[in-house]
Formats: sequence, C-alpha cells, structure tokens
Amino acid sequence: MELFSYMKNHFDDEEEYMREIKYPYLDEHIIMHKNIVKSMKSLLYECRSTNELKNELYNKYHHGFLIILVYMI
Repeated sequence: MELFSYMKNHFDDEEEYMREIKYPYLDEHIIMHKNIVKSMKSLLYECRSTNELKNELYNKYHHGFLIILVYMI
C-alpha cells in the first residue's frame, strides 16, 4: 500500500538522521516506529469504512505526534 511505503521511507529517513546525530533514544524510537506500523495494519483490517479509519487514526495518533515532538526537543 502507498501509505505503508510512505511510512517506511519516512521512518527509514528519520532513523538514519537520528543515527547521524547520535540520538540517545534511537532504539526506543525504532520500536515506536514498529509499533505504529503494527497498529496501522490492525486498524486497516478492523475498520469497515474510510470515516471509521479516519476517526480511529485521529483518536489514536493526534496526541502521539505531540509526544514525539516533546521527546525530540
């Protein structure tokens, strides 16, 4: 799927950058990426409509991205 290709490229680029800057929590961040992909796959199989998927994505991830930003500061 296009979404998973985008996520893989994004996560790979981000992890490469984090290696370059010697980000101290890289291993934990990689696990977080794997968990996001796993969760996304589950959502795609469980949701019955695009609207349901949209709502689930918002509910599950809108706070998560704020947490990621706080960790990186």
